[in-house]
Amino acid sequence: MGSKQATLPSRNWIVFSAVGVLIVLIVAFILLRSPSREAIARVALGAFAEGDAETILQLLRKEEIELCGLTSDSLKRFWACTWGAERQDFVEQGAPVIEEFEGQRLTSITQMYVSKAGAEVGIGFAVADTDSGPKLVTFVRPVVQVTLAARWPSNLPQPRGIQRHEYWASELTKMLPELEESGVKGVAIPEDRTLAKFKFLTWREYIDEQHSHIKRLQEANQ
Repeated sequence: MGSKQATLPSRNWIVFSAVGVLIVLIVAFILLRSPSREAIARVALGAFAEGDAETILQLLRKEEIELCGLTSDSLKRFWACTWGAERQDFVEQGAPVIEEFEGQRLTSITQMYVSKAGAEVGIGFAVADTDSGPKLVTFVRPVVQVTLAARWPSNLPQPRGIQRHEYWASELTKMLPELEESGVKGVAIPEDRTLAKFKFLTWREYIDEQHSHIKRLQEANQ
């Protein structure tokens, strides 16, 4: 009788320990399966810097993947002819800046870079909650835009207004053969703050959009 009672505490301890381990494993599983928006943003920034196409592809919304025809191979070629072609001339400047927009369930991350000539450019990504977990809102367009900024003459301030759209139209036209050959079809642009719908523009349509902006701004200045 005494020996049976003596084993009860040890049995209880074993049961409680097993439950504790199970809880830890469940929590770890949830955290691993459901990373935060900030965690995804930081992973995206690192993958962008290294041109890690496989990782980038896992972080993208299905809308952008389907609209832009994104695959591991097309992303590798796209990165190589955009930021990959400029990366060696730039180094990271400071730590990335994280901003939370809980009302929109959105997190943004911005990393500044400085060139050997002293030019500063920044890459920014936004991460939103989706049914598939946190995902990048878009990838292709911000990469194109930071590449355009990196190719602007380092001794001049970054262009604004009409000058910026004129420069973008001109530089995108020069980049057009490589962009089209990459296999990435164009850019996907969120149509509203809900991020539920995207507008797709081929590279040529994206160039045409710059000319439309130029015309609109010229008319507004008259």
